[in-house]
Amino acid sequence: MNSNTNAMKVKNSTILIIMILTMSVQLAFGQHEQQYSQFMYNKLVFNPAYAGSTDELTATASYRNQWMGFEGAPVNMGVSVDGSLREDKVGLGLNVFRRTIGIYDNWTMDGIYAYKLKVGENSTLSAGLQASLRYYGANFADDRLRGSQDLSIDPSIPQEQVSDLAANFGFGLYFSTPKFYAGLSVPRLLASEIDFLDREIPLSLESRHAFFMTGFNVRLNSIWEWTPQGLLKYVNNAPLGVEVYNGFTVLERYTVGLGYRSGGLSASLGESIDVLFGFQLTRQLFMAFTYDILLSPLRNHSSGSIEAVVRYSFIREDDRPQQIINPRYF
Repeated sequence: MNSNTNAMKVKNSTILIIMILTMSVQLAFGQHEQQYSQFMYNKLVFNPAYAGSTDELTATASYRNQWMGFEGAPVNMGVSVDGSLREDKVGLGLNVFRRTIGIYDNWTMDGIYAYKLKVGENSTLSAGLQASLRYYGANFADDRLRGSQDLSIDPSIPQEQVSDLAANFGFGLYFSTPKFYAGLSVPRLLASEIDFLDREIPLSLESRHAFFMTGFNVRLNSIWEWTPQGLLKYVNNAPLGVEVYNGFTVLERYTVGLGYRSGGLSASLGESIDVLFGFQLTRQLFMAFTYDILLSPLRNHSSGSIEAVVRYSFIREDDRPQQIINPRYF
């Protein structure tokens, strides 16, 4: 029993090390932004123009444990806050996020400004800007980092904890009506250097990511609402990422949904199928939980991924008679 358990741990650790080393080699060209199954409740992470879209001060906390069962598997956690000023024409926002994977520990802070322009009786077009600062850290002295030979004999591998800072800025556009939204954004425009060692020619750079998201809402009857949504993710030298979500809201209080994420190996059907449950506990408090069922070969080594979102809206006194909180968050 113990020998089988130890063998499984060694196997999982070996797979994880291979994944980490592969990610390290491909930092210059691969995707390294946070991944969320509940992208519809984390719009501010993807698009700065979303700031202030609900016309209320809103705080969102999120947690994602990806590929459970792997030692050192990716974990994302963070908080977003946004609200509006100047008769709801200006939106301000703040993101603070942490992501860990193996020996890596990354922090991101975004400051966001958006200007909202009415383009119809019930439609708004917002333009947003954000400035960000990102901390990259790696602890090469971590005892989880193992190899077939002593790592200290390779002079290219640091023997201590190293770190780097990268500043960046980005922009986004966001169009919304009570029943539809669409957004386009590039949150980080600069290819900032993120090498841990001083080099004349940098090997590791932040990649420019582009996101397009859209969704609409249809009231089927007095009880049910249907809300399909989608997210496209593009970065140079990586496959186009596609995420789709099909959600239903019951009595404007309970949300159930099914999502799909592309990816995985070329022979697989995609990366995951995502099952979501959401609850509007009060007019101000909303919670949602997601479980990702893996489709890729990783399903043989992991029990899947879990994600949770908690969102609280500070309702203004002058809005209480007519303001309705809805888990769509268009």
